[in-house]
Amino acid sequence: MNIHPLRRMSLRDLAWFGIFERAYITTTIEDGQTVYAVHAANGTLLSRMPSLDTACLVVVEDYAMELASVH
Repeated sequence: MNIHPLRRMSLRDLAWFGIFERAYITTTIEDGQTVYAVHAANGTLLSRMPSLDTACLVVVEDYAMELASVH
């Protein structure tokens, strides 16, 4: 039986998988305003933006990462 290499990764390896290639965006409230936080694949906060459009541009243009959908 063949096991895909990702299934053999440790939790630590999995946390670092794609860290420099993929990002995701979360929302939070700061001072009563919605803020869009850009995170690396391992959860590291990269930046906070005032709009979703700006956050998406930051992911692609500033960090040269792919935006991952995580729901």
